[in-house]
Amino acid sequence: MGALLKSLFFATVPGGAVQPNWVKALLLVNADVQVHPSPDSAEQIDPDGAVVSLGSPGYNSVSAAIEANCKSPVRFGPNNSTIQLPGNLAVTNPRQCVVVRLHSGGRFWFYAAGLGEGGTAAAAYYLAKSWKRLDRVHRASPSFFIVLEISGNDYRNTRIISEGALDMFTTA
Repeated sequence: MGALLKSLFFATVPGGAVQPNWVKALLLVNADVQVHPSPDSAEQIDPDGAVVSLGSPGYNSVSAAIEANCKSPVRFGPNNSTIQLPGNLAVTNPRQCVVVRLHSGGRFWFYAAGLGEGGTAAAAYYLAKSWKRLDRVHRASPSFFIVLEISGNDYRNTRIISEGALDMFTTA
């Protein structure tokens, strides 16, 4: 999944139809994307740039740091058995997952997770494939969330259940 996220920032040289073959193979990179396993503690999180965390706080220290330090209104409940949403709503269906973007401390924090591996894979895949749509729809909202549900047995096939801006002054 890391390679898929990284590939989002590659672009081919414009005018490929009229370019020599060697130019068609060139890729432009508009961001430095580094994929790392979750560090042992929040202090080891890279202090620069946007952060994308995959998985719940029970399995990923970066996700735990996002919930704690960014005061995320979207949070996992005890034992990762629920995902708490604004308005006192809770996700309990293991086929559902969340994608969250928070703006905190002058940077963006993305959080893609589900109640199980399938949900986390679905959230990560959706984030990677829908990056441009998310930017277009939520450009004016620095923080937002999306609840997705997996359709069928393929984590790549999801539908949006709920979507909205987040008020970062709300407590979960």
